[in-house]
Amino acid sequence: MRNRISSRRTPLISAPLLALVLAGCPMTDALEYTSGDEGTATFENLWRDYTIWLGRCTTFVQEELVEGEWVDRGGEFDCFWEGFARPIAPKEKLVEPFIARESGRWRLAYDVGFGCSANAPLTPTDCVAVRRVPSLPFDVDDPIDDEGLCFETGGTWDPTSCGHWQCDHPPICAAIIPGCSCGPSALFVDGIGCLPAPCGVPQ
Repeated sequence: MRNRISSRRTPLISAPLLALVLAGCPMTDALEYTSGDEGTATFENLWRDYTIWLGRCTTFVQEELVEGEWVDRGGEFDCFWEGFARPIAPKEKLVEPFIARESGRWRLAYDVGFGCSANAPLTPTDCVAVRRVPSLPFDVDDPIDDEGLCFETGGTWDPTSCGHWQCDHPPICAAIIPGCSCGPSALFVDGIGCLPAPCGVPQ
């Protein structure tokens, strides 16, 4: 029978031990991103004696916290065929990129299997057990709008500049990089806007 664990295929384990086997360690490289940032997802099999299994096409999905509930927003791309489950050997790490989505609170979630068939997708039918394991939540913020910050904090936006002005002195270079002029007694600080500064000498 498929649901019985044979001694030749998988050792008998108790329910608490099975929970430990399935509790791999999904992590992100930060707990805060800006929308559109590329992050890094790492999944490690913490077990020393057992292989665990992940999906083949999309190993994780992104879940968004909406009104107190985690909502599955799908993987990084659409899959036409899931493929066979991917084995993760003891102490093995799988490192993959992901893109931070719109602003909000998010986490990554992996469907993790134990005792899975090597020639079948990751499903409860082809594994002894499958469980979803989430990463720690992370926050995604909207991109910083330097032009908006410039206006809001009293500066003047210069679309033909080569970056932000410093103490009423325009930057000198050949490139066109729009920037903010904060006037003779202020500097533009990224993510904050114009702040007063001692501007006796160009910075």
